[in-house]
Amino acid sequence: MFRNLIKVAFRNIRKEKFFSLLNIAGLAVGTCCVLFISLYIADERSFDKFHENADRIYRINQTFIWGDDDNLFGSTGPNVAEAVRTEIPEFEEVTRVHTPGSRAISYEKRVPYVVFEEEGLFAVDENFLRVFTFPLISGDKKTAFKEPFSIALTESTAQKYFGNENAIGELLMVG
Repeated sequence: MFRNLIKVAFRNIRKEKFFSLLNIAGLAVGTCCVLFISLYIADERSFDKFHENADRIYRINQTFIWGDDDNLFGSTGPNVAEAVRTEIPEFEEVTRVHTPGSRAISYEKRVPYVVFEEEGLFAVDENFLRVFTFPLISGDKKTAFKEPFSIALTESTAQKYFGNENAIGELLMVG
């Protein structure tokens, strides 16, 4: 039975070449679109799932209002954060993240004196680690950003600047 269906299918393909090619191409394009959309949705839903309260973390986007662009970006001014804190009681915590761009950073006690150009820096509010649950190797989450000009480093960055020394309490120069 199945063999007979295959024969009939190939006969129809040979007989109606254009429509067969059109149907097969349409099926291939449709399958690729479904695959790409599924991969995009899976990728979008996978962000930051390692945080304890990932289902309760939301991002406020602001419209880019300069020029003719109507893009959204994940940054708001200090007044927006304060308005959300005071006027919407459903928000438990509001924290801001700012990307200041690349900066030159150095450690004065390092011999020879070296300056590194660092990218991927973030300026955050003091309650950042109450919202996001990043694991800390050393230090205390509750006091990590209490003091102005406090910094948290990844393990590889701390190794780059301080070697095997303890980085807590050391001073980095940011330019």
